[in-house]
Parts: sequence; structure tokens; C-alpha cells
Amino acid sequence: TLIGTGTNIAFKGLFERAFPKSTTLGFLPFMAFNVPPMLVNTTLMAVGLQWQYLGLFRSKSKQISSSKEAEEAAREVIREKSKELGKVSCHEIQVGILFILMIILFLTRKPGIGDLKGYADIINEKLA
Repeated sequence: TLIGTGTNIAFKGLFERAFPKSTTLGFLPFMAFNVPPMLVNTTLMAVGLQWQYLGLFRSKSKQISSSKEAEEAAREVIREKSKELGKVSCHEIQVGILFILMIILFLTRKPGIGDLKGYADIINEKLA
């Protein structure tokens, strides 16, 4: 996202300084430009790690073999750790709701796509 790292904010400042007559760079245009390469890179990295460490695309003789006992032991560890977490608390639900609300507010402030107005534009029109 635009506020994900300092370099993204620096890019926004440089972009607006280099192209002062362009529309401001908002969350949605920035994400539309950056999410597809991120998904491609994440997929390539996952495949690369599977190939490097788990033997994906290798002959059967080089693959890491997993027995049924090892798989069941791993599942049991995951079940135990899941039980240790316990139920979701009220505060965790509240934080989740606020996080989702924050994302919605970031994305709808100034969408920057076509003539679509965000809530910041509508509030400024009402105040003017």
C-alpha cells in the first residue's frame, strides 16, 4: 500500500513534484499499479521455495519423502497449538473491526479513479 513503507511515501512525493499537473496519487491507483506484480512475485517465490527445499519438479528419487506418521504428527502439533490459542476475545474482534474500517476509509478517501469522488472530496464541497 501507499503507507506500507517509507519508500512508497517518498515515491508519492517525488511523483507529485515531477508531475504537478497530474491528479494526486491515491490508494486505489497505487494498489492497482503495485498489487499485480506483488502477486506474481509472491507466487514465483512460493514455487521457488517449493522447488528448492521440498523437491517440486524433481524426480521421485530426490523428493523429500513424508510418511503417514510424520504427516499425522504434524497435524497433531497444529491441532494442539490451535487449542492453546483459545477462543477469539472481544478485544481481538474490536481490533479486527477497526482494522477493516481503517482499510475502507483509506481506500474511499480519494479513490483517484476517473471522476469517482471520495468522502474527502464530498466533505470539502459541503464545507466550501
